[in-house]
Amino acid sequence: MRVAPIRATRTCAPLPWFAAYRIIRGERSVVEELARERADAKAAEARALAGLKQAAVVLVSAAGSVSGAGFARGVSVDGMAVRSWFGRALRADCR
Repeated sequence: MRVAPIRATRTCAPLPWFAAYRIIRGERSVVEELARERADAKAAEARALAGLKQAAVVLVSAAGSVSGAGFARGVSVDGMAVRSWFGRALRADCR
């Protein structure tokens, strides 16, 4: 009985299996591609986090229109992280 080969694509296979499949096929560039994707994702996260920190300072501490806990829930961030942003912002303003 012949079985048709499985075609792995990013849409139908989980990424770890897809990466392993490509390595088995001899595509060694998969490691570099995944490393580049990870670096891009980390950079995007850093940019988004910087924007969220500034938004929190403006909306919570300056304008007072949103509570820190409400802001944290709204943007899916840990409440303690938001509190630490205010501590740093307030300390920087006091210098």
